[in-house]
Amino acid sequence: MKSNIHKPDKGWVVMELFKIVILSILISFLFYDSVLASLFVLPAGILLWKQDIYLYIEGSKEKMRDEFKNVIIKVSGNLNAGYSLENAFIQASKDTEKETSGYMGVELKKLVAGLTYNKRIEDMLMEIGTRSEIDEIKEFAGLIVIAKSYGGNIINLIRQTAGNLSERQSVALEINTLTAAKRLEGNIMVMMPFVIIVFMRFTNEEYMDVLYETLLGRVIMTVCLVLVILSWVIINKIMKIN
Repeated sequence: MKSNIHKPDKGWVVMELFKIVILSILISFLFYDSVLASLFVLPAGILLWKQDIYLYIEGSKEKMRDEFKNVIIKVSGNLNAGYSLENAFIQASKDTEKETSGYMGVELKKLVAGLTYNKRIEDMLMEIGTRSEIDEIKEFAGLIVIAKSYGGNIINLIRQTAGNLSERQSVALEINTLTAAKRLEGNIMVMMPFVIIVFMRFTNEEYMDVLYETLLGRVIMTVCLVLVILSWVIINKIMKIN
């Protein structure tokens, strides 16, 4: 992971590792009727680890985008009240600290501290965008540089930035709504092989013994497991819409 802002904490990492181990044991028991086979299944947990890390970071970035939008709205109001750009961010930091800490609360504290050392606000905003890997913050910092250099209307610029962030969130919500049913269908398709195996083991265990006690049976179960994992990977790639 490149960003420290969105790095999962130790508690999340421990729970994720625990989940992967438990799933590996359950899958090895279903497909091989052996807990020791989890040592063979466990490396496949890397795929789940990467997927969950991706979802965690994307969720963290989305939350920070929402916080940044709220900060921009506060800054816009402060500018309309007659504050300078720097003082508008300082006041927004105070308001944000009263409401919630969050990602932007921490970053705004660093920004205010930097202003006391006469650092340029656009440079610090660019640093926040780089650390968080959020393009909207980096683009906003670049626009501030241009506005300061060529005398642009910063108030309108900030208002437009807040509007763009709101529009982006609306589009993302619409995409998630439109794809929700397909994601559910994909999850059901991936789960069905496990449901069928459980059903067969409970209703006709002798029929399944050949798959666990012979070499050919183990090969067949391995091929089935690989196909299930491959299907899960393909479904996640299809559903990954940026």
